[in-house]
Formats: sequence, structure tokens, C-alpha cells
Amino acid sequence: MKVEEKYIKEMYRSSSNRPNLRAVKEGMELYKIVPKNEILHPKSPYWITKNELIKIFNNEKDIEDMLALPEGSCKGIYDIYKITLKNDQDIKNIRIFESRIAPSRQGSLKRKGGAKQILIPNRRQWTDAVKIEEFKIE
Repeated sequence: MKVEEKYIKEMYRSSSNRPNLRAVKEGMELYKIVPKNEILHPKSPYWITKNELIKIFNNEKDIEDMLALPEGSCKGIYDIYKITLKNDQDIKNIRIFESRIAPSRQGSLKRKGGAKQILIPNRRQWTDAVKIEEFKIE
């Protein structure tokens, strides 16, 4: 099984709708919200757009619910990372997918999900993640 197929199957499980192919733009930037002091896996395929990041900031009290974070990942303080499409990539050959994060349940804890997520099957086409900001839920 190709790596891309593996990630697409994983995304189906984490999505509330069928993942759709999404257009890629030169210089495209994507973001990830990670609990403070947790390690960001360098090959992590799940990201969000800047528009989705802004929407989450505007509803910061619901961030853990929108992202369907498990209880152990809810720390109230988060780091934001950014990746950028590498300049030497032919955007016609790059495939990314978009879907909504599925609701989740962990014991009695229920999360509604609903934020849009982007799946990047091939992280080698993107820069290494760079921490750009830290924020705390008030």
C-alpha cells in the first residue's frame, strides 16, 4: 500500500465527510495547533488553513471541541506551527485533501469536531514545521 493511500484511509476514519481533493497554490501555508510541550511528529499529515486557524481563534473556548482533541491533549496552552509548500514543487502534481474533523468520544467525554482539516499525503513537498506562536485559552 502506498503511503498516500494509507493516509487517505486514516483521514476517512478521522473525517465526518468524504475527503475532497483540494487545489494547491504556490507558497501555500498550513498550520497545526499542538498542546504546549508535546512533540510534533515531523511527518504529521493533518493541518489546517489560515482561514480555519482564524475561525478557531475566534472561538477559542471551543478549540478542544472543534478539533476533537482527546482529554490528555487538552492543556489550555498551545503552540502553533506552520509549514509552507516548497518552491521547487510542480503544483499540478501535488495532492492534498480536505474534510471536516469527525466527532469523537473518549469514555464520557464527547467532542463535536467540525473544524476543516487538510491531509498532506507527502510531507516531503512541504517545509519543516516552524513554531510561530503560543497561545493560552482564557
